[in-house]
Amino acid sequence: MSDQPPKINGRVAAGGPIRASAAAASAVPIGELHPREIADALWLAAHHPEIAARTDDQDVLTEHTAAAGRPRQTPAPAPAEQKAPPPRFPRRPADQDPLAPHSDRKTHPDDGRPGHAGGDRRPTEPDPLPLIPLTDDLTDLTDLGDPGSLHPIRALHPQHGPPLPQLTRALRPLRRPAPTSRAPQVDPDATAERLAVDPGLPPAMRPGPGPRWHAVLLLDVAPRMAVWRDTTEHAARLFRQYGGFGDFRLLHLDTSRPDSASVHWPGTAHPVSPKRLLDPGGRTLVLVLTDGLAPAWQSGAVQAHLASWGRHQPTAVLSVVPQHLWYRTALHRLERVRLRASGDRPGPGSWEYAEPTGRTPAHRADTVVPVLELSEEWLLPWTTFLTGTGPRWTEVAALLLPRTSRRPAASVRQPREKSAAERVALFRVWASADTFQLATRLATAPLDLPVMTALQRRTLPRTGPEHLAEFLMSDLVTSDPADDGYFSFHPGVREEVLAASSRHATELATKVVAELLAPHSAAAREMLAYLDGATASKPKVTEEDRHFREIECVVLRSLSGAHARRARLIGQLIRAHEESTQQMSESTRGERPIAPHTESYGIVTEPNTSEAPVLAERLGHADTGTSPGDATMVTAYPDTGSRQEITLSRPAPLSTVRPLVWGNMPPRNLVFTGREDLLQRLERELRGGPTAVLPHALHGLGGVGKSQLAQEYVYRQAGQYDIVWWIPAERPTQIAQALVELAHRLHLPVSSEAITAVPAVLEALRTGNPYSKWLLVFDNAESPEAVQEFFPSSSENSSGGSIIITSRNPQWNTLARPLEVDVFERAESMQLLQRRNPDLSDEEADQLAHVLGDLPLAVEQASAWRAETGMPAAEYLRLFAEKRAELMTVSRPTHYEQTVATAWNVSLDHLASKNPAALQLLQICAYFAPEPIARSLFSGAPVQPIAPDLDRALTDPLRLARAIREINRYSLAKIDHRNNSIQMHRLVQAVLIARMTEEQQQRMRHGAHLLLAANAPRDPRDPDHWSRFGDLYPHVVESGAIDSEVGNVRQLVINTADYLYYWGDHESAREFGQKAYERWREQYGESDQQTLLLCRSLWYVLWRMGRYGEAAALSQRMLAAVQALGSDAEEELLSTMGSVAVDRRSHGDFRGALDIAREVHERAVRAYGEEDPLTLDHTHNLAVALRACGHYREALDLDEETWRRNVVIYGEEAYDTLLSEMGLALDRREAGDYALGARMFEEIVDKYRNVFGEMNPHTLRALARLAVSRRKAGDHQAAYDLSLQASKALTDRYGERSPDSLVASLSLSIDLRQLNNLDDALKLGERTRDLYAEVFGAQHPDSVAADIDLAITLRLVNQVEDARALNENALERAVRALGEDHPTVLVCAANLASDRYAQGDAAGALELDQRTLERIKTTLGDSHPTAFALMNNIASDLRALRRTEEAEAMHLAAVQGLGDRLGAAHPACTDAEAWRRSNCDADPMP
Repeated sequence: MSDQPPKINGRVAAGGPIRASAAAASAVPIGELHPREIADALWLAAHHPEIAARTDDQDVLTEHTAAAGRPRQTPAPAPAEQKAPPPRFPRRPADQDPLAPHSDRKTHPDDGRPGHAGGDRRPTEPDPLPLIPLTDDLTDLTDLGDPGSLHPIRALHPQHGPPLPQLTRALRPLRRPAPTSRAPQVDPDATAERLAVDPGLPPAMRPGPGPRWHAVLLLDVAPRMAVWRDTTEHAARLFRQYGGFGDFRLLHLDTSRPDSASVHWPGTAHPVSPKRLLDPGGRTLVLVLTDGLAPAWQSGAVQAHLASWGRHQPTAVLSVVPQHLWYRTALHRLERVRLRASGDRPGPGSWEYAEPTGRTPAHRADTVVPVLELSEEWLLPWTTFLTGTGPRWTEVAALLLPRTSRRPAASVRQPREKSAAERVALFRVWASADTFQLATRLATAPLDLPVMTALQRRTLPRTGPEHLAEFLMSDLVTSDPADDGYFSFHPGVREEVLAASSRHATELATKVVAELLAPHSAAAREMLAYLDGATASKPKVTEEDRHFREIECVVLRSLSGAHARRARLIGQLIRAHEESTQQMSESTRGERPIAPHTESYGIVTEPNTSEAPVLAERLGHADTGTSPGDATMVTAYPDTGSRQEITLSRPAPLSTVRPLVWGNMPPRNLVFTGREDLLQRLERELRGGPTAVLPHALHGLGGVGKSQLAQEYVYRQAGQYDIVWWIPAERPTQIAQALVELAHRLHLPVSSEAITAVPAVLEALRTGNPYSKWLLVFDNAESPEAVQEFFPSSSENSSGGSIIITSRNPQWNTLARPLEVDVFERAESMQLLQRRNPDLSDEEADQLAHVLGDLPLAVEQASAWRAETGMPAAEYLRLFAEKRAELMTVSRPTHYEQTVATAWNVSLDHLASKNPAALQLLQICAYFAPEPIARSLFSGAPVQPIAPDLDRALTDPLRLARAIREINRYSLAKIDHRNNSIQMHRLVQAVLIARMTEEQQQRMRHGAHLLLAANAPRDPRDPDHWSRFGDLYPHVVESGAIDSEVGNVRQLVINTADYLYYWGDHESAREFGQKAYERWREQYGESDQQTLLLCRSLWYVLWRMGRYGEAAALSQRMLAAVQALGSDAEEELLSTMGSVAVDRRSHGDFRGALDIAREVHERAVRAYGEEDPLTLDHTHNLAVALRACGHYREALDLDEETWRRNVVIYGEEAYDTLLSEMGLALDRREAGDYALGARMFEEIVDKYRNVFGEMNPHTLRALARLAVSRRKAGDHQAAYDLSLQASKALTDRYGERSPDSLVASLSLSIDLRQLNNLDDALKLGERTRDLYAEVFGAQHPDSVAADIDLAITLRLVNQVEDARALNENALERAVRALGEDHPTVLVCAANLASDRYAQGDAAGALELDQRTLERIKTTLGDSHPTAFALMNNIASDLRALRRTEEAEAMHLAAVQGLGDRLGAAHPACTDAEAWRRSNCDADPMP
């Protein structure tokens, strides 16, 4: 690579260490100095000539040398070879260059570092520190002889700040002024004209000269940056005091968390959105002052912000760490690049690799962020480059950040933990000699920053902050997240470091540490006395000084010899202190120390099971420890009294290997009994495909243990699978919710929306990526049709996948292999009864099983009841007979129903007398779905009373806990402690409802509704609330909440419908909303307030689904209902009229929609004022209607004001604000400012990604519009990439007939044509045109736009006649729908003229082009790019007609206009220069 420096405005740019060159390059003409600077300079020259006369090369220690009686040494002139121009940016030797291989980074004493004789000064070294000779014992300076024979080292006297004075010189180029409205001045000519008209008019003002640049300095405040606190504070002070910026802001950048990098104001926790730093005008510098070590740098979180800032404005990283250490930081992936620019635009310009050999070609979309040392030599070339006006270039070290960078994925394979010896050995390899010596000194001290700094100054004064930073960035230490200035060694490292130190150095450092800490620590004072040889008292260890004593023990042990005895004593005292502290802690908590006991019993409990603890023999095998069910083993001590010997069979072994992905599994039933034959049959059936576990034909209502059988199989066979996922399958929405959770567990790149996550997870299972062995359990599925769409399709890679379905529906023969489950065998019933009731005889157990009909659910409940109450079997049989007789007098249920109801009524009657609140809690739960009910649902007291006992329990956590314990004791419901939820079997629910009176049923159902409403989230659009809504949804449906008359319950219904839509389950949102709307319309009428709200929500869902006919009919019905309400419903009327306007626009009546939108807006302004949020909504809708009609300037004014007001009301990243900002970007783009529109959309898309996620539909729509903007800005490849991404995602989500999918497909076809892929463009264009006609109709303006774009492609593939016919037909339809002056009509006319030209009719083309140009100038303006495109076509027409002179003049004007508006490199401009005709695309307005 050439060593010639870059040229900037014809001058050699400073870039190296030679100060004379830097000063020359930084010389500022008098005209560019600020008046204040000139005044300061004159004052200094008059009052302090000694300061003004001092040169940069003067030695600042003249006083010291004069006092010593020695003449001041004059520096020798530099050799001739050193006067060569400096390199383009500071270089390092090969062993210090981060871009060169760094196999050996060790620094040797004679390696040329500052402070060693014979070594060249490093390029990045600031001006020399004061130099004084020094000996070990600080001998008097006068006795040292000739200073010329001494080696220069750093001064010992305190430094008042880092040596950064030259930094301000590097900023001087930024002082060049620019016209700004902040400094207006009188315009003499314009003022004279005004005064000639009316002498009373005020003077005319024009922008005056002012600062051209603003700046934001971001200080990294991660813990390790504390080392550089003096440097960063001094740099911040210099930037703040520098007067060349129009606006300067100092912010803190918190990079301590790997998942994010946050910006906030200094001294506060108030966050600042990183997007607020963006400046579309490119006049704000973003400078990040950092060491590049924190987790957010390592994860790429900071780089994502840098890429965003760097795309809009000059951005640079200022590293406090010297360049030779960059390879140890996250700044190691640097490239040498050459930046090029011309003119005074602040944009990024272009770049190329400085050393392209062996490189892949530079990617235009990558963002270049320079990385500079914090010095004049590095900063000056960059600032000079930024402020240049002519063609120029410079070279920098830079990060190359992709436009859509992704953070590096966490490694699945964790690296092996290094030993302490390995850590120290590696550190010695790469660390400098001084840094390693510093580490040996710091190993004697607590790693508190003030202590480390003071110890460094006392023991190794020649080292600086870069050496301390080198130590702290090593693998020897870790930072304390709770304290920015505290660090600690990894285990064993302190000992290893001390072992590498000399005894003398360790003793000296230890004494210094004791001296530093003695004023505040009695332990340090006692240690200092010991080191001084005084008779020290016996050391004591307290909690306050334990850490110091631990360090003392390690240090003394390393010194050994006479210190070994004291080290052993301190070690014993530390251990004794720890034991004492532990015992005191256990005593305080009331815990009993566990002692071994040969007769202890093992109690296996599972925190999420409904059963009471099961006594078992002492368990010590793998199958009784932590299992896939998360069972835990707790040791209990035997009672002092005698206890009957109990022997139980051990549960079946669990799989000892847990699947990699395991979720939603119910707790294992620890008293599962029998069913061995069914489990074996289930295993065999699964080998042949999906298997449905069904009840026997005689017991179709369930309760025979289908789910229990599936659970037991899963727990036994879990080790065979990589994925096991339990899916509640009663409703499609619940299935989708479970699959969304699975998608997140698989780390698939999808959002939380069902519409994208479900297809993604099914595809991952189908292809076996990332896991091919999986098991899905669809529990309690309603029908094959309801779940079939959620089955992964077969694939060669998914042969290891299995599906189990449990269902009460027997019709599964066509989809799954049925496995019928019957009641227990009598032996199984007896075994289950005796497991919990070992005192039952075989005869009693047989009698109980007989009356219970061997029904597993009834047997389990009766077993738990008797185990808890101890009731004799005969008494239970008598009660059972009485309850059965009572039941028979009320109704004649089936034998099965009778048995279940009788068994439960025995327990429920007892519960009613013992704890009425527990019974009422069960009665409430009877109206919820047979799904887990979060206990938190009962923590929010309803606004109305339900039942006295229950009301007290709901407001008293202790009463509520007691009620739940009672329910658990009698096995009346399953209590899952892991999920903190309650679940009831549907048969138990039926029994509870049947035994209540009608008044009780109404009261408890009403109570269920109140509890749901009291605990529901309020914002269904917030993704953070979707999980909670998903939990509540089945209970909202099952409880019949749509029948409630309570206002907040009805609001819950509306919010639930909205949640289903925003979550992505659009069909369920439509079905649920439609059902509720029909019910409310019939019950309350169409004019009811909440009926209207639900109707509007349903209308929006229908409209978004493309069901425009149904949506229009609904909006007309809403309008009639609201109009009937009269003047009291003005707000509802305006909103409904807005919906009608949207329907008009959807049907292609753009002008009719605009008329309605104008009326609505005017009425809203009169009624509520311009700044009311409701008015802002209508203002936004009016802007949309104006844009659809081609009135871009008027829409721009409205959108700009709306956006500004929304920012004030909602904030920058609120949904309403983003909508208005997107409208503003569209207005800018369609008004002809393509580059600005593209930059605005870049920022908007980033905001959508941050707020909604990558694959959210709002983000995808913004991405599609960004693609159009990139195309119009001339970046066709980037536009194609974005269109392809948006089109695929939207089509996968909504299908190809969705309006959003059609817009993205049309844009993609245009991008293909722009890239000259005409065959694919033609195919996609024809398909998209046909779909537009099917969905919207051939007369719709958007269908016309699709025809216009297709016609261009037809002409380019030489189907000119077809193109002309299509354009003529499209023009006729466009005029009829939009009028003659609409932009779409004008674009169509321009393309039709090109068709005529292609057919040889140049005269006809000229006549049409000239007529169209006049209308375009009237509609869009004289300087719109489309006007210049028409001028280019007219030039071609004239040239074909041999009117050469006119053609040349028109062509020159067109090329100049396109160049000014779009840039000389824009494809439209280069085509015009080559006399190629311009094609005008038609993009439907969203």
